[in-house]
Amino acid sequence: WPAKCTHISTDGNIERVKENKKRGINCIYADGTGLPFKNNSFNYVICMHLAEHLEHSDIKKLLSELYRVSPRGYIEVPAIYWELLHNCDKKMFPEKDPFHHKQYCFYNNNTLHFIRKIDEDVLNREHQILREIFRNIIEKQWVGKYRNILYIGIEWDKKNPIKIKTYNSLDEVPENIFQEIIHKLINYTPPPINNNWMNNANKKENINITNDFINKLLK
Repeated sequence: WPAKCTHISTDGNIERVKENKKRGINCIYADGTGLPFKNNSFNYVICMHLAEHLEHSDIKKLLSELYRVSPRGYIEVPAIYWELLHNCDKKMFPEKDPFHHKQYCFYNNNTLHFIRKIDEDVLNREHQILREIFRNIIEKQWVGKYRNILYIGIEWDKKNPIKIKTYNSLDEVPENIFQEIIHKLINYTPPPINNNWMNNANKKENINITNDFINKLLK
């Protein structure tokens, strides 16, 4: 591919592909589990917030394709802590299906754990509403400060591929892994953030929870 950077859209949003092409971005619509590229077509690939939308079998196919088309790259997924604050649950937001998040993710000991969500994990309506309001505040104010705990970012190469483990529910997670999930959160110390940066970010986002926003949630 002649372009220095190629954007691969895998989220089902064909309109975004058209818009990117209008802006001169080399954008291709493709299935992440079967990329239309020859082996080693890229020097480096970046896969952002895709794996959590897939079933376990497709996650393995996605990683296999990333390894096939490039010798190294970076993958990022939301951590389980972020997922518990996020609004991508099909019962609360059915209009997002099938694009809701299907997995909780946790990383430890060079292994990326994917824990399938089940319907029983979904909180009731009242909890969902409070969580959505909380998420909107956190996303706009604190995500920079707590990024290292809310997201998982892993660089890999063919000599050091990403190890994964999959579970069909939270109940299947071994107790020692569950304890690590808890202690990682309890022991997390956020890095220092420049106050000026935080103040400017807050002003830029113009944070407020409007009545329209609340009314939409209460419908």
